[in-house]
Amino acid sequence: MSIMAEKRDTFTLRELMRKHGYIIQLPEEPEEREALVAIRPAEEPQAPVSEAAEVKKRLDALVMRMVRELREEHGDIMLLSDFVASVIEAYEREHGELVSVDDVLDSVADLTRKGLLAGIATLGSGTRIIRLSPEEFSLDELKVLEVASRRTPPELTLEELIRETGWPQARARAALETLERARVARHVPGSFTEGVQEKWIFPGLEKKLKA
Repeated sequence: MSIMAEKRDTFTLRELMRKHGYIIQLPEEPEEREALVAIRPAEEPQAPVSEAAEVKKRLDALVMRMVRELREEHGDIMLLSDFVASVIEAYEREHGELVSVDDVLDSVADLTRKGLLAGIATLGSGTRIIRLSPEEFSLDELKVLEVASRRTPPELTLEELIRETGWPQARARAALETLERARVARHVPGSFTEGVQEKWIFPGLEKKLKA
């Protein structure tokens, strides 16, 4: 009957010479080197961080910082083209090199999967926007944005929205006020005496003027 070998944590030097992948800790005294010595597994070397991974890490951090900054200026939405251009310019300014449009879009998609951004939406008018928050829009809110995106400048009165959508007044006003609370739309009160209707302006849908 065979006897299972007892598991050992120590070996003689000769035994260690027949093994691989270990760092040998030898006793200080020469006469003790044939005695039992302790061993420990060799540590795995850490793989160097690739340049692409480092760029991705810096870009993700920049996108999240710019989301907070741009929200103060544009409200909760922004034209995707303007957002991408702002990120590329900021990255070059801070790191002295360019990133591509695809790099920025990949970063946005990754942050969206992590729930840090609501991501990119394409309106019925074909306009692509990015929402600078984790929350998504309802269908009514997206419809309002679609209607506003077709106008130059991007602004709407309540009556214009009702005419475009066929909604009852309460539904149209509720959608506009929801976007106002989210800081996507800015409300401009009307004046009965001057015959001026109230309206909602959408700064994030206004295209930047190129110098």
